[in-house]
Amino acid sequence: VTTEQGNLELVQDQIELANAGNPQTTDLPKDDDYAFRMTLPYALRLGDQEYTDVYVATNGLISFGQLQGWGGNAPAVYINFRDWWNVDSDTYLRYSTTINSLLIEWMVRGYGTRSGQLTNIIFDADVNPIDGTWKADVSSVGESGNGQVQVNQIINNQLTGSVIQQNT
Repeated sequence: VTTEQGNLELVQDQIELANAGNPQTTDLPKDDDYAFRMTLPYALRLGDQEYTDVYVATNGLISFGQLQGWGGNAPAVYINFRDWWNVDSDTYLRYSTTINSLLIEWMVRGYGTRSGQLTNIIFDADVNPIDGTWKADVSSVGESGNGQVQVNQIINNQLTGSVIQQNT
């Protein structure tokens, strides 16, 4: 037997869950060589650790828990990494979240280039908000950076790096 208050809480939970599926999209400021902090509505697991603070940088970099730069030693995912910039009207860096997803999208140019080919990099992760596990589809179309996806993670208190093989 449920009380009326219990039914009311259930309805409120259903309403909150229904609204949680709507993506919350944030366009990040135009900049070069800068990382923007995102506080996620869930924790992401990478290696042995979970993170709610994630930094996204203009250079195709997502770092976990702390700011990461060129060749740093923090947990991170590098996607087609190079010196990209987001300074023109047709370039952008944005992210969106739902209760079970994280989408980060870069539309960038190589550093110093103000016209010509754009590069679109996408990190599209399905997230299990209960245990923080995730699986991401990653793509990059346009100019190439280093052409790799590299993941640095902490396992048994050691930072380890690996390059993910891409499907062709």
